[in-house]
Amino acid sequence: MSRITTAVSRRIVGGSTQGSQTADIRSSRTTGQTPVLQRAVVIEVFDNPSALTEEQKQALVNRVSNPDFIDILPVNAILARIVSDSQDSGSSTGIILFPFFSSCMILPVVPGEHVQVMFPDQSHSGNTLGYWMCRVQEQGTVEDVNYSVHDRRFLQNYNPQNRSTSERSQESSEVAPGFPNGAGTESTRTLRITGSNAQNPYDGIIAESVAIRNFTFEPVPRLNKRPGEFVLQGKNNSTIILGEDRTGPVLRATADAIGTAGSIDMVAGRGRKLPDPVSSDPEETAPRLIQNSRSQREVNKTPYMSEGRQNNPREGDPDFTNDAARILITMQSEADKNFGVTQLSFPEDVLVPVQPKDGTPGTLGKSYVVAKADNIRLIARKDDDVDGTILIIREGASDDEMAYFYIDDAGEMQLYSPKMYFGKSTGETEPYIKYTKYKDAINNLQSQIDALKTFCDSLTTTLQTAFASAMAIPYSPIVGLSSQISGLVSNKTSLATSFGTKPNDTTTIIDDSKSSVIFGE
Repeated sequence: MSRITTAVSRRIVGGSTQGSQTADIRSSRTTGQTPVLQRAVVIEVFDNPSALTEEQKQALVNRVSNPDFIDILPVNAILARIVSDSQDSGSSTGIILFPFFSSCMILPVVPGEHVQVMFPDQSHSGNTLGYWMCRVQEQGTVEDVNYSVHDRRFLQNYNPQNRSTSERSQESSEVAPGFPNGAGTESTRTLRITGSNAQNPYDGIIAESVAIRNFTFEPVPRLNKRPGEFVLQGKNNSTIILGEDRTGPVLRATADAIGTAGSIDMVAGRGRKLPDPVSSDPEETAPRLIQNSRSQREVNKTPYMSEGRQNNPREGDPDFTNDAARILITMQSEADKNFGVTQLSFPEDVLVPVQPKDGTPGTLGKSYVVAKADNIRLIARKDDDVDGTILIIREGASDDEMAYFYIDDAGEMQLYSPKMYFGKSTGETEPYIKYTKYKDAINNLQSQIDALKTFCDSLTTTLQTAFASAMAIPYSPIVGLSSQISGLVSNKTSLATSFGTKPNDTTTIIDDSKSSVIFGE
């Protein structure tokens, strides 16, 4: 009786003034027990109130019971229809609801979904000012982080207890999940049907909503959480898990028990390798899929309806191998093992990464920030007011310990390390060449080549001159030739000097050209 009285009083006694009613009558109609939370169906979401046109605002005036709020809508306010206690069956007038939480935390909701609503001063203000708190949490066979079809909770098949064991194992064709209005009968409708075409109001909501254009319907794996985890999920497969170091299922393996390991796991695209075709069995951490009556894919939350299938027990679990993109921040982990780095096949003769502190208890030296995705970019901004820089540094107390990569605000790049390798690091590696020392060696060699050329030119000229004028008397020396050769011999010291540095000094210069820092193939 109190529920009926309350519902009637809410419809009759709205507003903050008594009008022609006496205080006694008003009091009698508002003293019934009012539910703390009420349920409402979202008709529209005002994700950008400033974009509303005057025509849209005027249309709202005729649709809501509290039009005074139209010009002062906060972001994420909604247009809704209250459906608790069958209120919408009597009147389909909408109401503007403000978000319950401040703008520091803006929760997602989509037209057609149900939300929890509260009116903080209903006994005096009626339903004038209300707040929507969050989307209604439904049973496991209905709840969907992407988009919940709340009225499926009324359907008998959405509770496996309503199916016998034999029915669950029978081969049957899956029926595309629909979008019911209540339990399917006139007396059980959630939303009042208006107009002459008997259109499902939920279909009308989707067809007429502006905000729905900014939303993507897609299958999002469900996440099973550990008791100590704090989870934030977006509607389109983005998740932040604040908990412990976790690489897989909820049930912790013995190997995971390494002590305190606070972690923040930010991931987009869990279980992204979805079944194709839709009816096939899922692999890895992907969910089972089904196509609904709107030709959209969604998570199959009632697989038992077809041949007794079961949910994928690994659905939505963290998968460091296949998840699309992840940033892991953890105070203690063996992340190189968890991400498969130590299992990669590295080339021969290179520095192979090893797991730091492998198997060692404690947190020091085992914290990580790891990023993994199909593609990774680091971009430092450059515009008229900003000259960005990039720095990756390995701390060290001396030049023999520090290493870093730095791009300064002029775009110049510095790579420093006590010893660095390009290509292979062991085996047949060679030091890179120092330019200045190499230049000294080449210049020295060039000077010797020039001196040799000069000597050869001189020798050729001398011999040509000597033989051109020499007269030979049998068994007597050729005086002109002898004198020319004597001249060459007398100049041997200066010719030797023109050859430059001695060979053993040249070897020293070449050795000095080898880098003691940079090595490779």
